[in-house]
Amino acid sequence: MSAPIELPDVKTLIVPLDAADALVLAWRELFGETPKLSSVFVLLAQEALETGWWKACHCFNLGNAKSREGDGHDWTFFECGENLSRALAERIVAESGGLVTIKRYYDGGKSAEIKIKPKHPYCRFRAFRTLREGMIDYLGLLRRRFASAWPAVLAGDPKAFAIELSKAHYYTAPVEQYTSDLVSIFLHFGAKLPAGWTPDSVGEEDDEAQAELGITAEDRKRIAGLVALTAKRMSDELFAPSQPDDVS
Repeated sequence: MSAPIELPDVKTLIVPLDAADALVLAWRELFGETPKLSSVFVLLAQEALETGWWKACHCFNLGNAKSREGDGHDWTFFECGENLSRALAERIVAESGGLVTIKRYYDGGKSAEIKIKPKHPYCRFRAFRTLREGMIDYLGLLRRRFASAWPAVLAGDPKAFAIELSKAHYYTAPVEQYTSDLVSIFLHFGAKLPAGWTPDSVGEEDDEAQAELGITAEDRKRIAGLVALTAKRMSDELFAPSQPDDVS
């Protein structure tokens, strides 16, 4: 893989069907099998929640995974928010040079929602050039960094998934609201896909089909490299966890 670079912040709009197909194909590439429908819906519901139904998806970063220097990924910056304790939020604001502001206090003044502007390190995110790359990284990140939540994915249980992600510090939003939103999207996701869609109905893409989707030979080489890197990281970190990935 080539040396990581900063990419321009681009909104990469994705429709649910393309996300569903890409998730199934990425799952097969990483795990050698086809996922069950409820597992697909759990993951797509979480992606939809994180990215506003992919209308606010930046550079195919499907789970809003943050980037740090030396993590091997391209990156970009975009404005984001965090929900933190009041003391931590005020400390970050004071040290930010004007890039972080308090949006509101809540929970009786004990917590604060902050707004973070580029190029503060807290709004540096992983960036990908194709949907396939973003999906591969998303699955790999969940499987290794958030392994405690993976059984809920396999069980097709959105409530347990949201709760376990909170315990693993995936998100900083209130857990009750995040869980409620995730379950609601999960229950209604099927209506966003064509009638009869199932993971088994997703065919493998040959070179001609990928070319029609605008995936070039260079893209395919980069995707293959990312698959190999992600598989190695999953193997290494599931048995010897290293420094955690950051997510919003």
